[in-house]
Amino acid sequence: MKKLKKSYVISVSLGKRCYRHIQISANDTLECLSDCILSAFDFSDEHLHAFFMDNRQWSEDDAYFHYAEEDAERHTCDYTLEQAHLEKDKQFKYIFDFGDAWTFQCKVLSVLDVATPRAMVVESKGKAPNQYTDYAEDYYDDEDFIDIPAVDIAPELYEAAFNYRQTKLWKKLYDTDMFAVELSNGETGYCTVMGRAGEHIAIAVYIGQNGWNSFKKLILSDEYHSDDEMFEVLISQDCIQCEFVCKADISDDVLEKIQAYGKANGISFKGKNSYPDFIRYTPYKVPWAVNPQEQKIMKEVLLAATYISERLESGETRKTIGLDDIREVSEIPLLKVTENGVVCGRTAVPESTEIAYPTPEFKKTDKLKKLKKKASWECEAVCLRSPSVSDDGEIPGFPIILIAVNTENDFMLVTEPFHDYNKNAEQILDDFVTKMIENKVCPGSVVIKDKRTEMLLKDFCDKCGIIMMTTNKFSKLDAIKAELFDMQERGSIDDDIQMILNLIDSLSEEEMAGVPIGILQNILTYPDISESLRKKIEKVLNK
Repeated sequence: MKKLKKSYVISVSLGKRCYRHIQISANDTLECLSDCILSAFDFSDEHLHAFFMDNRQWSEDDAYFHYAEEDAERHTCDYTLEQAHLEKDKQFKYIFDFGDAWTFQCKVLSVLDVATPRAMVVESKGKAPNQYTDYAEDYYDDEDFIDIPAVDIAPELYEAAFNYRQTKLWKKLYDTDMFAVELSNGETGYCTVMGRAGEHIAIAVYIGQNGWNSFKKLILSDEYHSDDEMFEVLISQDCIQCEFVCKADISDDVLEKIQAYGKANGISFKGKNSYPDFIRYTPYKVPWAVNPQEQKIMKEVLLAATYISERLESGETRKTIGLDDIREVSEIPLLKVTENGVVCGRTAVPESTEIAYPTPEFKKTDKLKKLKKKASWECEAVCLRSPSVSDDGEIPGFPIILIAVNTENDFMLVTEPFHDYNKNAEQILDDFVTKMIENKVCPGSVVIKDKRTEMLLKDFCDKCGIIMMTTNKFSKLDAIKAELFDMQERGSIDDDIQMILNLIDSLSEEEMAGVPIGILQNILTYPDISESLRKKIEKVLNK
């Protein structure tokens, strides 16, 4: 296309008394105008954008969208200002960040018969608003975070991360456009690019079959219907991530290391998501620092992702590279980073495998024989939402307890919390049975909802002749779990229990007789009950 010796001066305003006049060539694209506007108002280019040339917000009659909007007919990278038919006094709207919907009003002030090699701001008035007003440093409470140890990050990993960030690949791909990397350790990493909505900007690698299984659970998350199901999907993720976060999201020690690297390499930190953070997500553990081997893996992934971005910049499309929705394809690109560059191939999408939950052996058959089996108990192995230090004293994790409630009288048994469920399932079952023996109770049948609980109680039910039934909804246990999670989020379980104990203790024997028997029986199972309250409750129950 012949280059025109023609330019525009465009007034771009954001609210009252805040505008910038931009001189730009008619040969520049609408995407280039978008870059100029964001730079002029000191905004970080981390979100999608659109131009509405009929000056009507969200109108489809004459609109141009960011190229990541594949359903759009016209993309801003494909059309010059000349092709957009700009003329003097024409008004149009530019919208940036479809979440916050920053709306810029634009007007062509003049058309010039001159070349403008590089767009420039020729007039400026008013202070631009802060793009991210909610992310002030004092917005966060340090108590909301578990301190992740600061580790030394290899300089080449920082370099790969900052180079990747410049590509803004998250604007070009969907998080379901998965590609694979043949890692130098012989394993296969399945990679996903996140950030298209402009919130969580990251790239993650899920390694091997276990990693793939956890990702598959995540992309099928719209099939989960309860908060606790979704919570377990999230904490069971098995991946390494390079996340780009704001300053307040990382510890002072890590921040100091990143800033030192930036200073030494002339890197400025501008915008909401400017700081790379490298995190290891291990199932049922809190996010943790990456080790040297994991750093090496992430470097290979970042180099492969940067290579994909370069191919897209050269004019290729997602389709020609072989990227598509992972839920709809049988093969994905397979990249291998070598000293001589990136080698491309294809690999099959792996099949998901079912989780093999442990089936602990029940060993206390004789001790339960004398107990009368009666009533139906709702049972579930529940993952607590507050992390605690694990038995090995290393990475804090989310322990699992078994909750059982008698649907006839609300009597409840709760096991001690145990970390590392696969190793400690037998201890959970043993603790459950011990509590039944201590309280001289045993169910006639159990009702479960999930596979984990089914396998936990299978040998126990088989050997004791207890019927096991499945349901989609508990009559009692769901409400108990909801209250448990609510107390955990308030961080006040012990305080709430102590308040209940004090309230019960203040009752006279006559008043206590009106309390449901199941509640009094549950209180007796609490380890910190005072001896005087224990005797008082036992006296009421024996009447």
